[in-house]
Amino acid sequence: MAALQLDGVVTGRTNATNYIEYIVFPVKLSVGKAALDLKDESVMVSVYLSNATLLNIYKGAVSTDNATWDALITTLGLGADEAKFAIYNDDGDSVLESTKKAFLMIRLGAGHRIPDYETVKIEVKAPKGAALTVARTAPDGMPASSLVDPG
Repeated sequence: MAALQLDGVVTGRTNATNYIEYIVFPVKLSVGKAALDLKDESVMVSVYLSNATLLNIYKGAVSTDNATWDALITTLGLGADEAKFAIYNDDGDSVLESTKKAFLMIRLGAGHRIPDYETVKIEVKAPKGAALTVARTAPDGMPASSLVDPG
């Protein structure tokens, strides 16, 4: 059983050219699992696209009290092809406990942004349990600079 489980919807944010640049989704600990440290050397995030495989793009975890899109983008300060966890309801450490929720945000670089109909697979490997895998396909007709639901 995976130590992490999806705890809501996967959401993408398009850029000015109608491609998904950011992806975010909430996770929590699986039932019955012990606390999990999300420091950068213990977690691996990989992204699989039709034109590229981005291995181990994870850059650590930060605490946040504000989980809006703009706040997460600012707080996480992601560069191209990077991923970080924002731990919400946190006590300042990088440990995900049963009372906390974490949001994994991924920023894709210019050559890896997701167009209409492209499928993306994201794999999160924690030090305990099986990997959490999330696969989604971008919808058709994505508006520029908007939030989208990639299925």
